[in-house]
Amino acid sequence: PPPQRVIDELVPSIEACDASGTPSSLSRKLVLLAVTNSIGNSEQYFAFLDEAKITLCAMIEDTDLLLDPSLTIMKRRLYGLPVSSSRAAPASLPSSEETPVEVLLTALPFAIAPIFFITTEMPTAYRLARGLYQQLWRPLHRPSAQMIHSCCLFEHIVGTLAPHCVLHMTNSSVSLSPTALAFGWMATGFADVLRASEVLTVWDRLVAYVSLVTGEALWNSLAISPTTSLRAGNSLTLLPYSWLALVAASLFVLRSPLAVRCKTKQEATAVFADYSSVQIIPLVAHTAKSYCAALGATAPEASRQPMAAKGS
Repeated sequence: PPPQRVIDELVPSIEACDASGTPSSLSRKLVLLAVTNSIGNSEQYFAFLDEAKITLCAMIEDTDLLLDPSLTIMKRRLYGLPVSSSRAAPASLPSSEETPVEVLLTALPFAIAPIFFITTEMPTAYRLARGLYQQLWRPLHRPSAQMIHSCCLFEHIVGTLAPHCVLHMTNSSVSLSPTALAFGWMATGFADVLRASEVLTVWDRLVAYVSLVTGEALWNSLAISPTTSLRAGNSLTLLPYSWLALVAASLFVLRSPLAVRCKTKQEATAVFADYSSVQIIPLVAHTAKSYCAALGATAPEASRQPMAAKGS
């Protein structure tokens, strides 16, 4: 915990945020620090540091997104202060659906950074960032059916295609959860592990799979749903997250032969840290074909492409 003197100085700012219902300067400082530590240290996105700062500060000012309550709750808990019930659970955002602040400060900067390869016009970039967050990232950044489905589907795929690697990472001295690793990738849209062109390729399919026709074709061809209760009533809502899970599983399976040789958590983390040389679409096609074959299902037509992923 910070010194009492620092707490005493920050309490008025926190209380003012609670009373006014608007983001405090402390919230902005937290966001700016998070962006600097993530985007500012990225080889791919550091050139867009200023744009990312402006966009994220605008997002916490946007009352429809309700990002600031998560920041306020985190600050109050950090300094041992009671959480204001009126501020902690706005009527339009149940407390169980708040975005965990750790995800907000670590994943969201990367989840908007690739947008600036498309446009650096701030009004357009903000509309894209806002739309992607509302429609795709928010359900993944908090406890939700989409988050549970993507994690369960990932576990099912890697448990089918790389069971020895999963057991080695969870039961040995490595002690690295494959699901936690994959959730970090999915929460950022893979922006922190793939090169920018491949990230945009993943995002292009991610948005496309919202389409009813393409989405149903993906469901029927892959026949992948360990969470059948979720699929039954809301399959179209879960389609983009099935794609994220499939991409994450493909990256994990690709490196599994190296991961089983790791002796420490640091070694395993290094193995899964960089996929900048990977061509994602051929890799995913190969994984989908292998997974469907393991289930005895018919592979989709796209999966019959030859695998051309680079690196190992």
